Amino acid sequence: MEINTIYLTNKHVLGEAEKISVKISDGTVYQAELSGIDERKDLALISFTSSSDIPVIKWGDSDKLRVGEWVIAAGSPYGYNSSVTAGIVSAVGRKTVPAVISAILYRLMHQ
Repeated sequence: MEINTIYLTNKHVLGEAEKISVKISDGTVYQAELSGIDERKDLALISFTSSSDIPVIKWGDSDKLRVGEWVIAAGSPYGYNSSVTAGIVSAVGRKTVPAVISAILYRLMHQ
């Protein structure tokens, strides 16, 4: 049975890649394709098929997120194994910044 898997990542991670691969924790590598992007939010969806279930995380409920809570981002950038970044939520519900603000300032305003 083929299982279609969709992963969410950052658009900047993909850059202008012509080929995309996903390596999971057991070392298996899958060839993937770009399914969608949101340039303003720096998000990308990539998809691939596998013959077995792939480990996934459970999404948190962003409606319950509060200022001061700890958050993490986990991944394997540039082929490193098990990279984790932690932070503290500084704001919730910020409005989208006007288009006249440069991309650099926009990224500095991420929560």
